[in-house]
Amino acid sequence: MRVSASSAAYCERDGRDFDLLGEPANFFSNFFQIAAGLRYTYGVAQQKNLDVNVLGGVLYTAVACGSAIWHSVGLAWTLVLDLAIPFAFIAWFGYNWGYRVLRIRSVWLRFGFLGVALGGTGALVSLYTSPAFSVHWAWFVVLVAAAVWHRLICDWRPNGILASAGLYGVGLACYAMDRVLCEDERKGYQIGSHWLWHVFSALGGLLLLHSLPPEDWNAPGHDVDPWCGCVRRNAVPGEKVAPEVR
Repeated sequence: MRVSASSAAYCERDGRDFDLLGEPANFFSNFFQIAAGLRYTYGVAQQKNLDVNVLGGVLYTAVACGSAIWHSVGLAWTLVLDLAIPFAFIAWFGYNWGYRVLRIRSVWLRFGFLGVALGGTGALVSLYTSPAFSVHWAWFVVLVAAAVWHRLICDWRPNGILASAGLYGVGLACYAMDRVLCEDERKGYQIGSHWLWHVFSALGGLLLLHSLPPEDWNAPGHDVDPWCGCVRRNAVPGEKVAPEVR
C-alpha cells in the first residue's frame, strides 16, 4: 500500500510507505483545534443569540478531524476530507457574514454573494497553482479583502478578521517552508513545520468564528456585548421603563 505523493512530500513522511503514525506532529497538532472547536460549540449552544453558530463550530471541529485522518492514513482519497471540509466551513462563514455584516436579507442574494466569493477564489486558483502554498493562497487573498471590508463597515470586533488573516499568514509561511525545504525525499525523520500551519490556522479559524456578530446584532433595541456575545439588554426602542420601587 502506497501513500499519496502529496502526503509523501511532507517533511515528516519519509518515503511512500503506509504508516498510520508516519506524521506524528502533523497528526497530533490537529487535536488542539478539535478541543477548541468542541469547547466553542458547547459554549455557543448555551446562548440563544449565538446558537446559530453551532454549525460553524461543528464544521470548524470537523476540519481538524479531516486533517488528522489525511495526515495519518495519507491515501489519496483522504485528501478530499482535508480540502472539502475547510471549503464547507468557508462557505458557512461567507454565507453568514453576508447576512450579519453586509445585511443581505434575501437568501438567494446571499447565495449569489457566496457564489461570487467562492468563484473568485476558484478563478485565482485556476490562474496560478502555487507549489509552495497550494490552493490556500487564493483563500488568503479573499480573506484579506473581507478583513478590510469588515474593518470599514462593522463595529463588531472590527479588527477580528484582520487578526485572523495575520494568523493565517504566519501559518501559510510555515506551510510553504515545509513544502520548500522538503521538496525532495530525504532519509530519516524530520519534524518539519507543517504542524505549525495547523496551530496558526486553528487560531485564525477560531477568530473568524468570534468575528461573526450574533444574528440580532443589528436588530433595534438589542445591546450585545462585543466581547462575550451576550445580550445585555433587549428593550423595545421608546418603551418607558417603570421606575424601580424602593
